[in-house]
Amino acid sequence: MSTTLPPAVAERLSKLRNREREHIEVGLAIAKAGERGMFSAHSVALAAIQRSLALIDGFSLMVEQRNVLCAAPLVRMQIDSVMRLFACQLVDDPNVVYNHLLEDKPLHRLKSRDGNDLRDAYLIKRLGKGYPWLETVYEGTSGFIHLSVYHFNAIWDSFNDGTQTISIAIRRSYGDRWKEAEMLEMIDAFGNTTTVLLEMCRALARISGSG
Repeated sequence: MSTTLPPAVAERLSKLRNREREHIEVGLAIAKAGERGMFSAHSVALAAIQRSLALIDGFSLMVEQRNVLCAAPLVRMQIDSVMRLFACQLVDDPNVVYNHLLEDKPLHRLKSRDGNDLRDAYLIKRLGKGYPWLETVYEGTSGFIHLSVYHFNAIWDSFNDGTQTISIAIRRSYGDRWKEAEMLEMIDAFGNTTTVLLEMCRALARISGSG
């Protein structure tokens, strides 16, 4: 299987990779805003920025290898960072969220200021009010996290109408089935999610800097 990317995909992926400087600038802004006293939400944001850079590297490599089964879960992981950042906005004291993350405790044990458990379903539903597309991407990429129809499709090679039989193949990847339009859609989903993440971090830096 050829791993040569279509020109449009290669260009879009290059733009995603070139966002490293943007991450660093946002991180510096957050650190500067916290000079008066770093509080928990700053640490959550900085960890999300570091994770984002790592995910961009991994996602880019998986796209280059046409490995959709590994690329898609990384989009879902980027959304996870956005949800954790968003959780800090939904409580009166972000330290509580930070401590739960630091101690590896599930956020659903916490409640938002309006009394709802901070479960993923609640977080993504609230995020969907401002970013309707994000909820759709969350649902689509979550299917790649668990063993699902996406993985069954990877082993079903062909179907013979005449004999009513399915040909099964086990291979390292089935990237030849990952169409250009689908690749572009996933890159855009990752890029748009990254934009949301950085917007949240910038907002935090502005609010902190004006305090």
